[in-house]
Amino acid sequence: MNPFKKPVDAELQARDRYASLVDKKFSSSLSESEKAELSRLQVDLDEAEAGFYEPIERKLESALTRLRQRPMKR
Repeated sequence: MNPFKKPVDAELQARDRYASLVDKKFSSSLSESEKAELSRLQVDLDEAEAGFYEPIERKLESALTRLRQRPMKR
C-alpha cells in the first residue's frame, strides 16, 4: 500500500468493520463467525499495509543490530 495513496472504499470499509469487531470483542463478546471475520480482516489489512510498514521495520531492525554490536561501556 502506498502510504500517500488514499485508501479505496473497500479498504476503509474493512478498517471500519475491523474496528467495530475489536470494540465488540472487548465490550462484550464475538460469535464464532465474527471471530473468523476478525482474523480474516486482520490478515487482509496487514497485507494491505505491508508496503508502508516493511521499510520502517527494516530500518528499526538495522538500528537494533548496530546497537547490539557495539561494545558496552562501563
